[in-house]
Amino acid sequence: MAQIKTLMLLGALTGFAIGIGFGLARQGDSKWVFLKACIAAYVAALLMRWWGRIWIRSIREMHQEKTALEEATMEENRTTESKS
Repeated sequence: MAQIKTLMLLGALTGFAIGIGFGLARQGDSKWVFLKACIAAYVAALLMRWWGRIWIRSIREMHQEKTALEEATMEENRTTESKS
């Protein structure tokens, strides 16, 4: 779960930077720029948490499939060797 926390923090920092960047580009009031940057940080953190969970789940499934394939191959080799 440390990966998810890291991804959320990265998403929050990215969202905050984007919010500040767009706010300063529009030359808005500093209070509203900060508020919008905080909202962008929150939304980006949630999106990174969602995407990170999907990403980690797919990596785990890929690893399980690879392990199952290796075990099946090893079992097949054992049966082939025992027949010889």
